[in-house]
Amino acid sequence: MDGVLLLLGLSSGLLLASWSLAWSIPMLPYIAGAYSTSLDHAIWSLTFYLLAWALAVVPATWLYQCFGELRMFQISLILLMVATLPDVFSDHFGLFLGGRFLQGMAAGFLTPLTRRLLIRYAPPRWQKTAADLSIFNLVLPLLAGPSLAGWIAYTWYLRAA
Repeated sequence: MDGVLLLLGLSSGLLLASWSLAWSIPMLPYIAGAYSTSLDHAIWSLTFYLLAWALAVVPATWLYQCFGELRMFQISLILLMVATLPDVFSDHFGLFLGGRFLQGMAAGFLTPLTRRLLIRYAPPRWQKTAADLSIFNLVLPLLAGPSLAGWIAYTWYLRAA
């Protein structure tokens, strides 16, 4: 039972990081409307997120060695959650983009770390499942997230993403 809880807890990091990317795709028109900007400018939120994700993957292994894997996992999850606050409460597009950039950095730290922790700390009988779970947690939000986020935005008419 402890092995299952460990796998689910660790996989939540990558699931949240992927979801944070996936929800923004159908929300782009809502983002543009909320900040009174064009759709072209709203796409910057996606670009900032992906750019930060790519840039954060590069020093990730070094950071794990400096600060420890568990501490970096916790810091990345906290950063991902705190960086959502400007998205929700800000009326300034620049703060929104800054929040998206920080979310992308947290996702970049979590991507290799989650897979690494899942494979390292999973019980031997769960090793293959742990590797599969990390791929599942990366891909599932990217497949289901846009549809779910679009439905939420359309049904609840969200002011901002």
